[in-house]
Amino acid sequence: MLFIFKLTSRQEKIRAAKDLIKGYLLQIRLYRDDLPLMFAAQKGILKANLTYLKYSVVPIAFIIVPVVLIMIQLNLRYGAAPMEPRHTFVVKAVFDGRVPEDVALSGGDSFTVETPPVRVERLREASWRVRANGQSNGTLTITANGGEVTKKVVVGAGPVQRIPTRRASGLYDQLMFPGEAPIESASGVKSIEVIYPPPQLYILGIAFSWIIVFFALSVTGGFALKGLLKVEV
Repeated sequence: MLFIFKLTSRQEKIRAAKDLIKGYLLQIRLYRDDLPLMFAAQKGILKANLTYLKYSVVPIAFIIVPVVLIMIQLNLRYGAAPMEPRHTFVVKAVFDGRVPEDVALSGGDSFTVETPPVRVERLREASWRVRANGQSNGTLTITANGGEVTKKVVVGAGPVQRIPTRRASGLYDQLMFPGEAPIESASGVKSIEVIYPPPQLYILGIAFSWIIVFFALSVTGGFALKGLLKVEV
């Protein structure tokens, strides 16, 4: 991100804007008893900040693309807690139209489907409670309208891909939910979602989302290395 910022920004303009801000802050400190100079310095700080933001928009626009792609991949690995053996979870299927009368879910040897489908016609969805029988990964199969749709489920720990949702074909869906081929069955299933346990990332006994940790490490690393890489941010 630092390299992208350096290559796509006008470093001399950013440096000049930051120097102006520092100068105006010094003016406030030196002339804190002179109200006109204080207000003039605050006006200057606001103007310099707007200038700084103007020259930061372009590099940030370039940075967003790889950051989003990285976050999508990180979310596959850290966006859900591991599914433990004997753990129960919910599987939800959303349909293009009404929920078919013959809809059913099977889990093979790896999973036990504990409930019949719970239908919510208003939302065009059906849900089941499922239990993982062991440590091994497996596949769930939804049958409806004479067609079949499968969904992979990962059981066990480790930074492996846990893909909570499989959706019908579409560029946006495949970008945001990669890892499994799009649904192309004639079953009418629009999406299948496995409700994994929420992630639990603790630092000093406090729970954090992986997104907060990612941005905290990114910002800390950026400021720590900007001098070494000679990048003005």
